[in-house]
Amino acid sequence: MAEILLQADRLCAAYGKAQVVSDVSLYMEKGEILALVGESGCGKSSVSLALTRLLPPSAKISAEKILFTANGETADLSKLPEKKLRKFRGGKIAYIFQEPSVSLNPVITVGEQIAEVLTLHRPEIKDQNKEIITLLEQVGIPDAPNRVKAYPHELSGGMQQRIMIAMALAGDPQLLVADEPTTALDVTVQAQILELLQKLRKERQMAVLLISHNLGVVGALADRIAVMYAGQIVECAPAKELISSPRHPYTKALLAAVPVLGKECGRLETISGFVPAPDNWPAGCRFAPRCPYRTQKCDTLMPESKELSPGHICSCFMEQGDL
Repeated sequence: MAEILLQADRLCAAYGKAQVVSDVSLYMEKGEILALVGESGCGKSSVSLALTRLLPPSAKISAEKILFTANGETADLSKLPEKKLRKFRGGKIAYIFQEPSVSLNPVITVGEQIAEVLTLHRPEIKDQNKEIITLLEQVGIPDAPNRVKAYPHELSGGMQQRIMIAMALAGDPQLLVADEPTTALDVTVQAQILELLQKLRKERQMAVLLISHNLGVVGALADRIAVMYAGQIVECAPAKELISSPRHPYTKALLAAVPVLGKECGRLETISGFVPAPDNWPAGCRFAPRCPYRTQKCDTLMPESKELSPGHICSCFMEQGDL
């Protein structure tokens, strides 16, 4: 069995009465890619930020445990004081986001921004300029020695995202959280960025938590896929199994909405309704108001997560044979 890098149990996050993350439990193995998928507003980004308490101060975060194991040492991130947790943010756990033009400082060169990460998390690096050039080359930046002095506005969106990845790698992370890293990019550049993440994962034996709303994008890249809806993980399985044999009605609906290249499928399916607001979750199954298989039981009781087959978890009365 592969070594567990991250294990979070019953992770919750709330703003007042609005609970954006509800009892989420997940794990990640060293070197694997776990995709967290769902519509906008399902809580995917909130889960990733809650892991290292990066949500705004107004958010209340709780968990039974968030264990992170690196270099033979295990720390419970849910109990670490703020000062010690800072060493994990950007160091052992690094983040890249969907809008690099917003994340990068427009008045500081890209080289200086990468140098800040090196100074904070890898002060043992003596020749920072050489390391920065190496990082830029690793993420596919052409003419790296001259790009060190460039400002973000002088680079394309795809190049800016590569800079963001280089900044994340500068801390030598064991886990890279990629939050919708291709949303603002055109289709060709999207494919290049995803291929780069796959390449870096293999070279560095680095785990990747890939957040996306598109199952079609992550299906061929991820080792496992966790599907989120209304603050909960409703299904989780090895990627190939989940794509070929989805069990939760929400997962089936998401897959039905993905066009298949070379296949005549007519009008794409849509999911009726909307994701409910966090302060107005339904009393029973949260997907029930939009589910074609809805019964009275679904309206009043919340299904528990059960393992339907090895490694395949699902929260649905119908699939568990309880209807």
